[in-house]
Amino acid sequence: RRKLVTLRQRIRNVFAGKPSATPPVSIRLDLWHRAARAEGALPPEVRGLAPEEVEDFLGFARAARFRATPRLCLAKGAIVSETIGRETRTEYRLGSRTLTRVAVQTEANERAGIQPHVTQYPVQTREDCLALAEALRDARLEVPAGFEALDTATGDRGLPMYILGPCPAHHVMLSFAGYENFYQLRADWPDEVDALIEALDHLMRRDLWPAALASPAELIMHGCHFSTAMTPPRVFERCFLPYFAEFNSRMHAAGKKVLWHSDAD
Repeated sequence: RRKLVTLRQRIRNVFAGKPSATPPVSIRLDLWHRAARAEGALPPEVRGLAPEEVEDFLGFARAARFRATPRLCLAKGAIVSETIGRETRTEYRLGSRTLTRVAVQTEANERAGIQPHVTQYPVQTREDCLALAEALRDARLEVPAGFEALDTATGDRGLPMYILGPCPAHHVMLSFAGYENFYQLRADWPDEVDALIEALDHLMRRDLWPAALASPAELIMHGCHFSTAMTPPRVFERCFLPYFAEFNSRMHAAGKKVLWHSDAD
């Protein structure tokens, strides 16, 4: 009798380089499902079904994405967010200095599950870099729990992915300075920007890496939205690659696979 190979094992086989008569298909359905449901455009066959039930109906493997993006906790200072209407204002209160991040959500983006548009980034000056870097030296990263529950719920229907978010330099670009400002900031104050990256690098190695290693996850996603249009190769090689080379080496030594999101680049 032919042995039944589960979707989870078929995914493992693909990563091991083994041939698969029936490739395991895993497609991220949540954004499509949310937008189609909001617009009343779900096909009749899957109307009323949760995304996971749609995956089962179509014969797909479960996407099973667990967001382990850490939460920044400051020992000296506080991070306070307030949402009024469609605007969210986040303040990094660092003693004598307060940095402000403002993000605005549109109805269309909210329906599609797209992140709000940031209209003001917290790091804009040399003094902002210095203040945040100093605060990060006494901070910690809190990694969300709950992966094991998702792993159990997924069962043989898929192989869950543990998502850690961007690397230190990319986090500064995406969250603290903004792409449109990062290169100018680093041209004007390279030492201060590098100090901010290094402070975050230390936190991730100390708090995030052990959590990933201790997790039963076999697939780790670390690194998102890589694109040569936004991150030139020289910047990638200098600010991204050394960090990821060491991270990947550590994960591989523990028997884990590492993935990243390349924006089709």
